[in-house]
Amino acid sequence: MSDFNGPGVYTIVPRHVDSKRLDVDDSDEDNIRLQLYDPITSGKQRYDQQFMFAHLGNKEFFIISLKHGTYLTASDDEEQLTSEVLPPVNRRIRWKLHPVRDGSGAFFISSLAYPGKVIDVQYGYDDNETAIIIYPPKEDDNENQQFFLISP
Repeated sequence: MSDFNGPGVYTIVPRHVDSKRLDVDDSDEDNIRLQLYDPITSGKQRYDQQFMFAHLGNKEFFIISLKHGTYLTASDDEEQLTSEVLPPVNRRIRWKLHPVRDGSGAFFISSLAYPGKVIDVQYGYDDNETAIIIYPPKEDDNENQQFFLISP
């Protein structure tokens, strides 16, 4: 169940594997990418898994890496999502939350820049370092496209 109740800091937990978190991989400072990873609950590394959801109005959000202050950034080529500094008017850094209509508290997170695409754990894998991408919503077997937003 999500703790989401509006703008604030959250950990993003994929529904298909609630023992993992979305995580900012900053091992290459010039190429910060979003990945799946085991939970980190202490030390500075825990901020790799915490994101500020900043409300922009019109049900739009920036999703900002708490560690880097960079925006979660969509790419339309099925490449891994990145975390970048871009102008606030750039649609690649704007997201919408859509509740899953099953009472679970999970959300689909869709890209404004690429309508009809949502955040997706690539291939539904559950391994550390699995890429996080955007992909068209699937009709069935789509729990890898659903996320819980948990207060850290």
